Amino acid sequence: MKKNIISLLFISFLVNLNAQQLQLNSQYMFNDFVINPAVAGTKDASNISMSFRRQWVGIDGSPISQTLSGHTYLGKGVGIGGMFFNDSYGPTRLSGVGAAISYIFNVTKKSKISLGLNPNFSQFVIKRDRLITEVSGDNTIANSTQYGLIPDLNCGLLWFSEKFNVGITAFNLIESKKDLYDVSNPVTGKINRAIYANAGYKFKVSEKFAIMPSVLYRHMFNAPSQVDANLQFIFKDMFWIGFSYRTSDAATALLGVRVNRLTFGYSYDYTLSALQKYNSGSHELFVSLKLRDNKNKSPWQKRNRIYSADSSFEN
Repeated sequence: MKKNIISLLFISFLVNLNAQQLQLNSQYMFNDFVINPAVAGTKDASNISMSFRRQWVGIDGSPISQTLSGHTYLGKGVGIGGMFFNDSYGPTRLSGVGAAISYIFNVTKKSKISLGLNPNFSQFVIKRDRLITEVSGDNTIANSTQYGLIPDLNCGLLWFSEKFNVGITAFNLIESKKDLYDVSNPVTGKINRAIYANAGYKFKVSEKFAIMPSVLYRHMFNAPSQVDANLQFIFKDMFWIGFSYRTSDAATALLGVRVNRLTFGYSYDYTLSALQKYNSGSHELFVSLKLRDNKNKSPWQKRNRIYSADSSFEN
């Protein structure tokens, strides 16, 4: 009974804060297309990726996320991609689909810049069977629990080379004024904007071993900002282990392996916040399938192990 009460209070906090409008990804560095549309077409191969995340195991109604994404290089500096996502938390579900297009050009002999746009549509649903009201069969809930498609737009910039990557993404530029959680009277609410900024650098220690630190900053206008600090150890471009720290939230362990055209990843988040005593952590699974090699790539980009689907850093 105590767990259920805590769960309800926690879900109410999420609803009031709108904090789950954007998915949380512990393995974004292996699937960076999900945080930046400018990544579309920047790899050496066309591939499709799937991820599943179960957050705060042990809390009833805690967030569950699924993502399916893919992108490719068309040639002449143009990349395209697409994504489907589904998030459920408590009595609510947010699903969406989007496309991405990017334009890639040289800035120096060893680096490129990619600009990307991601128009998308999402739908918000409240699961009526999971709502408990003071009045049984409340008509307000029965008649106002589902919305149609909500349009929005994300844009991103990526500066990358054989050794480093720097990106920035602006989410929800249209910023729909529809209040997702209004089931009775209009109140202030909307799809809030957010800005992500990330960077990483690969240090080659030997022919078979490399170290890559990276960082991701999330600035959310409706919730506290967060920073992810990550450190990865890469062996033979086939195996990796890593560790992350997310401010005021969690410490994460990362594992991954590449087998032929398949890449697998797993992460475990150990909760550090006040929710620690009520859950046993968060789990995230990731798999990526290389479909074909992209053509018309520059020689240095074909050797790129950070931005190559022939390495553990594929999308």
